Amino acid sequence: LCHSSIGVNIGDSIKITADVNALFYSRKQGTWEPYKLEKMSNIIYTKPYMSYVESDQYQKEIKEQYAKRISSFSKEEIVRVVKSLGYSISCDEIHEAEIGNVNATYITEKYVIKVTKEIAGVYSANTLVSDSFPFDPVVRVLAHDMFNVTPYEVLIMKRSPGKKKKKDILELDESTIKELFSQVIDVVVKCSTLTSETFGLVNSPDQRSASFRDLQKSKVDPYVQVILEAKLADEKRIARIQNYFDTHAHVLENEHAVLVHNDLHMGNILHSGNTLTAIIDWDSAY
Repeated sequence: LCHSSIGVNIGDSIKITADVNALFYSRKQGTWEPYKLEKMSNIIYTKPYMSYVESDQYQKEIKEQYAKRISSFSKEEIVRVVKSLGYSISCDEIHEAEIGNVNATYITEKYVIKVTKEIAGVYSANTLVSDSFPFDPVVRVLAHDMFNVTPYEVLIMKRSPGKKKKKDILELDESTIKELFSQVIDVVVKCSTLTSETFGLVNSPDQRSASFRDLQKSKVDPYVQVILEAKLADEKRIARIQNYFDTHAHVLENEHAVLVHNDLHMGNILHSGNTLTAIIDWDSAY
């Protein structure tokens, strides 16, 4: 078990930079042994196995799931949709975003365009953030149509400068990393000034809960039901878990809801040198 300021997956290895506190499990003694690694840099620890989520099979399954979930649009259709909202692009300058997006996303030199024909409102959080923090390094929404002008929900955003932090984090020095994360924290703190009377996804106002406890219960109960129906665990154990939840779920009952990104990984952080240029992809915001 490791606790470090940075741990980055690289294929079958983990590269760890900065101070690390670790516990190593001794199979012979059956105990956890504390160990302190100080001022380590560029240390490669080769994992004895590859987890399923890192396997080619998992990546194949994810790709197949995305293919089912993501609406497909021709470049010609994207050009028509964008034009109807007052912007001009050509087919030649469009390319689709890399795998990992759960929406159809198209990128040009100036714009990032998201399109869906499934559910209205899935991009609303991006517009909320853009409108609420016009001078901060977040998404800049230029147009947002929800089945009014176009037959889709369409989000046109200004393409932010910089590169994704996950692309070059291993090449950044410690002072740059600290400076960037400091700027990210500033945005996170500012977002917490946006409060709400209900809890849940910004993009699903009809499914939000009146309290934090109700939100957690709405997430736990469906899984419990599946486990019970499929007899995946002993009913007494499930009852103990439910009792624990019911006993402790009130802890944050009196807290108010604030805006959180909810998907703030390094692929959603753009930077240029030691300057944060944008935190993107607020589709999962709470």
